[in-house]
Amino acid sequence: GNAGTPATSARILVDTAPPTVSSILRADASPTSAASVSWTVTFSESVTGVVAGNFALANTGLGSPSFTGVTGSGTTWTVTASTGTGTGTLGLNLTSAGSIVDVVGNAITGLPFTGEVYTIVASLATTTSVVSDIHPSIYGENVTFTATVSAGGFGDPGVNGTVAFFDGVTPIAGCSSAPLVSNQATCITSSLTAADSPHSITAVYSGATSGLTSWGPSSGSTSQTVNPRSITVSATGINKVYDGGTTAAVTLGSDKLGGDVVDLHYAGASFADKNVGTGKPVGVTGITINGLDAGNYSLTSTSASTTANITAAPLTISAVTDTKIYDGNNTSSATPSVAGLQGSDTVTGLVQQYDSADVGPRTLSVIAGYAVNDGNGGANYQTPTLATAAGSITAKALHVSGLTAENKAY
Repeated sequence: GNAGTPATSARILVDTAPPTVSSILRADASPTSAASVSWTVTFSESVTGVVAGNFALANTGLGSPSFTGVTGSGTTWTVTASTGTGTGTLGLNLTSAGSIVDVVGNAITGLPFTGEVYTIVASLATTTSVVSDIHPSIYGENVTFTATVSAGGFGDPGVNGTVAFFDGVTPIAGCSSAPLVSNQATCITSSLTAADSPHSITAVYSGATSGLTSWGPSSGSTSQTVNPRSITVSATGINKVYDGGTTAAVTLGSDKLGGDVVDLHYAGASFADKNVGTGKPVGVTGITINGLDAGNYSLTSTSASTTANITAAPLTISAVTDTKIYDGNNTSSATPSVAGLQGSDTVTGLVQQYDSADVGPRTLSVIAGYAVNDGNGGANYQTPTLATAAGSITAKALHVSGLTAENKAY
């Protein structure tokens, strides 16, 4: 007969192991004052059918917390809930299998499963106000700003939290994290400029958590007017040699704050008169300021006074070269020259003479009797230096006339 056909067999693996919960962990920090929190739910294998109805919130002390969402897939899911109001604890438990099954339809087991718990801290709304101790203030003056943080009588923050102070949007140096003491923080600054006045000063409270109480952040602001600082410009006179005029020169100084850039200028400076003297009054006019920090200052005066010396100017009177024919005297018809006269000053009565009336090479010298006309009796000049010059006297031709010859006998 026909040979028989060998029998065949097959092995079928059937998944009968149900899924379980591996963990329910907080996804956010605890304690928290957040309006909502999340948990990460991890299963032993991929599941479907996870909905809010599978879970229960474990609430102690909170008002009306509730589920706000369930997302995820496979083995990892996220459950989010609002924290409601008040202070207390909030946990997440998986209590109902519902429609949670693995890929072959095995229903979840091992319930209920208790998850981690959040400590929910009530966040008290705060208000922050800020005031200054000087208003308006003067440029360069220390101003103390005091910020007061209040929770409306529901438990003020005391020493909890810090306050940052801003000038507009710029942090004020040294005041970026001022500690809170008895609900107040202070900022002392002298950096506010008059040029940018008024300043909007803002105090920003950080918010804080202590134990089961949390304080929310808040801010407040005030306007601070800064007036220019008075600046007095002083002058120091510069000595000069007599020049026939009253024009003076000075150097300027001021009482500006150290480190500020303020340039000082003046339109003119003059002595009370032109004459030589010590400690002579000098008046300075047309004082102005400019420079990077000049906008922070206001001049107390556009004039100043000081003193300086005017010393005598040198003066040289020089004989000039001259030649004449012998005339029996030592006079010269030439006029000496003058060097060093200032302004409209003059020298009159200038006379020079030969050192001898005799014929030959001679030396010419200036003789006394001249007058220096400077409006000060000549005192504006040093004793003149008298310079000599070379000259000569030539012989005079002699003509004889009126002679008569007499006859004589041989």
